[in-house]
Amino acid sequence: RVQPGVVGGQLEEHLARLGRAFGPDPANAGVTTLGGMIGRNTSGSRFLRHGAVRGRIIAAQAVLADGSVVELVPTFPSPPEDANADPAAARLAHLAGGMAAILTASRDVIARSQPAARLAHGGYRLDDLEDEGRIHLPRLLCGAAGTLAIVTEATLQTVPADGAAAVGLFLFE
Repeated sequence: RVQPGVVGGQLEEHLARLGRAFGPDPANAGVTTLGGMIGRNTSGSRFLRHGAVRGRIIAAQAVLADGSVVELVPTFPSPPEDANADPAAARLAHLAGGMAAILTASRDVIARSQPAARLAHGGYRLDDLEDEGRIHLPRLLCGAAGTLAIVTEATLQTVPADGAAAVGLFLFE
C-alpha cells in the first residue's frame, strides 16, 4: 500500500531489497510520484514485460468530487441484497452499476474508439474495466489525470525482481 507522494524510483529501491519489483518505470522515475504514475498510467522501458500502472493497481483509496473518501476495488455492479448493508459497499455497487450501464450502452463505440496500439497512456480507458463480472473501479482512475477522483492511497501488485540487468547499445551509421 503506497501513498501518491511516494517516488517511483524509491519504491523500486525498497522493493528490490525485498526481492520484488513494481514494474512500470518511466524515464524520470527518480522524481515521478506514484500519484502521477497513476494519473498518467505510465509504463516505461519495461512495458512489454510489466505493462502499465492500470495492470498493477489492485485498490485505491480516493476522494470523490463530493468530498467523500471511498476505497475503490473491483466491484459487482449490483446493490447488496441486505437493506442494512454497509453504506460504503452500497456506494461502490452503485458506482459499479453506473459504469456497467455506460459500458453496456456504449460497447460498440468503446470497441471502435480504443487505440489499436497496446500502449495507450492518457484518457479514460474503458475497454478492460469488466473483470470476471466485476467493474474494476481502480483501473478507471489510471490515465484520468485526477479528473474522476484524487487518489490518496493505492494497493499495487508487485512481481518477483528479475535478478539481472543488462544494457544494450546499438550504433548505426
